[in-house]
Amino acid sequence: MPMKRRLIYCDHGWWRRLDKAGCCFVTRPKTNMRIHVVASLPLPEKPGNGFVILSDEIGYHSSKDGSRLDFPLRRLTLQIDDGRELPLITNDLDEIKAFRREPPPINTDGVF
Repeated sequence: MPMKRRLIYCDHGWWRRLDKAGCCFVTRPKTNMRIHVVASLPLPEKPGNGFVILSDEIGYHSSKDGSRLDFPLRRLTLQIDDGRELPLITNDLDEIKAFRREPPPINTDGVF
């Protein structure tokens, strides 16, 4: 069942609890979020429905204070039809194949 949570900050503790419980999340990272990239994945040959994938990477979160998440993240950067770039992160490294074909509706106005 899809779950929505209204956050105005990155709640790493909540992400850890979701991951440990076997839940997947997709969210927009803060602009200053650091991800140490360990793999860049090939991009699809054709665009999706209303978007183009500009980058698809797997990496690990790290921060200035040394804290980090203990599971890998996938970072996708999409360019939506109006030209804006939309970065997304997820802990779901497998099911993203379905997302690459037809994504769920994306709310780009920041209101959930």
